[in-house]
Amino acid sequence: MTEMPTAISSPTPAVIHQDPGQDRYDVLVLDAGSRQSLASARSFGRAGLRVALGECFAECDPELPVLAFTSRYSDRNIILPNYADDAAAFAAGVVEFVSEHPTKVVLPTTDGAIAALIPVRERLAALGCVLALAPDPVLEIANDKDRTLAVARELGIEYPKTMRIDGVADVPALAAAIEFPVVLKPTSSWVSQSSVRLQAVEVVNEAEATEVIDAFAPARRSAALRCCARAWTCRRTSTTRRSG
Repeated sequence: MTEMPTAISSPTPAVIHQDPGQDRYDVLVLDAGSRQSLASARSFGRAGLRVALGECFAECDPELPVLAFTSRYSDRNIILPNYADDAAAFAAGVVEFVSEHPTKVVLPTTDGAIAALIPVRERLAALGCVLALAPDPVLEIANDKDRTLAVARELGIEYPKTMRIDGVADVPALAAAIEFPVVLKPTSSWVSQSSVRLQAVEVVNEAEATEVIDAFAPARRSAALRCCARAWTCRRTSTTRRSG
């Protein structure tokens, strides 16, 4: 854990409020490079809460300004270890901050930060800090599209036609079952063994589907990751659809 801006060359300025003795925070908002974290910081600050912000540059460029670090509602900006490189070090950095600067709530806003912090939920609780996440059993379902769809089926909730894909050998069956274009999604968008977040990708034919599924392969090999194909649900007249 490092205070901005001493650890890196980011042009984002540190925000320092000169309040000696005030070293407690209502909330530490992580993933400060994201819009959702900026919105959260603004909301908490307007409510009169004392806000700290953290970023680790797993999903944003350290050479560019960190979006939420420039907010007037930030009382402290910190740099944490990159969870894509070392999730345990990232989590330890958060625990260290909370230990040194009593904080009521830690709010992660991206999948990678969430996955890294789940193992230290109890350590944070012992410090009097709440990790702002649903209980672990609920998260396990929400973070796995196969399990999420299983719950939807049980509850009678409709969803687009979906097919599980285990590898490129399933592409012909996909083409027979679901009309292109389709959206290919990993069952989990973040796996600890992968250094990147896996994004959903729209494909318009078998060749594109093969290419995308093959691109998921390194993460699948290291984490037994599967993906699913989902029917494209926008109207065919939409201008957002790509032509084949």
